[in-house]
Amino acid sequence: MKSPKVLAIIEPNTDQQPALEEAIKLAPTLNAEVIALLCVYDLAAELDSLITGTIIKNLRMPIIEKAEKWLKECLNQCEIPTGCTVTPRVSWSKSNQKMIDHIDKEDNICLVVSTQNEASNWVANLLHGHDWQLIHQNPADLLLLDKNLLLNKNARFQNQNAVIALDTHSPEHKTLNNKIITKAKCMADQYGLTLTLVHSYPKLEGAAVMGIEPTSELLEEAQQGVAKAHKETALQFASQHGLNENQVQIVEGDPCVVVRDAVKELDASLLFLGNLRAKGLPGTFFNQSFDKAVKDTHCALCVMRA
Repeated sequence: MKSPKVLAIIEPNTDQQPALEEAIKLAPTLNAEVIALLCVYDLAAELDSLITGTIIKNLRMPIIEKAEKWLKECLNQCEIPTGCTVTPRVSWSKSNQKMIDHIDKEDNICLVVSTQNEASNWVANLLHGHDWQLIHQNPADLLLLDKNLLLNKNARFQNQNAVIALDTHSPEHKTLNNKIITKAKCMADQYGLTLTLVHSYPKLEGAAVMGIEPTSELLEEAQQGVAKAHKETALQFASQHGLNENQVQIVEGDPCVVVRDAVKELDASLLFLGNLRAKGLPGTFFNQSFDKAVKDTHCALCVMRA
């Protein structure tokens, strides 16, 4: 089996490459090499559908060679520690996602690192922008850096707080929680982060059973039982990974709102959460809920795959 790779997506036309810098930092902790990926595309080289493949190749070649030269110069300016392998790669690709899908078959990609890059207009958002593709269609784990926290590379997660979104509502997510917490602890050690595990439980609504309305006392008792069960589950996960009770928040409410509010309250620089990459109708509802959770967090995201 090939050694694992961290894929850093390069921002074109800028000397600031935070995704590459963070990939180089994280690669040793994952025993991984780094691939620096730059995607280039020029519609002018493909406008005439009648031109032959050889001509298309000749039109692309100077663009690719120029990009390869620029990328090598960019890597020469990076501080690459001894023992860390960084391989430059230029791809003729209209979409980063298409390139990720392609090389994932050839390389053992364990983590993709990119900067947040919102779609430029509402049409692009409607057609699934860059970030949406990386979050929902990329098959590897993802570290998506917040553009607001990129100025000081030595303090990229400057306020030192990070939130772990724990989800025990679905059996599928239970198996993902251990992976999320393990990754969070690894990165906490790397960056000196203080972790807070956040978990929510639902508010019970009164409903008649066989025509009998539940009393407020019964509802309160049932709600306390739900809260106790979720608290015990969350504390069990925390204890298994060496987190203490003070690092756990158990809150009643919608998971998306609870996570968003926790990130805001703690002024967290990084949010760890899982994505099952569900498909079909369940995937539609899950992705909408997931998007709602991360939409207004305004921090870096570390998205783990099942």
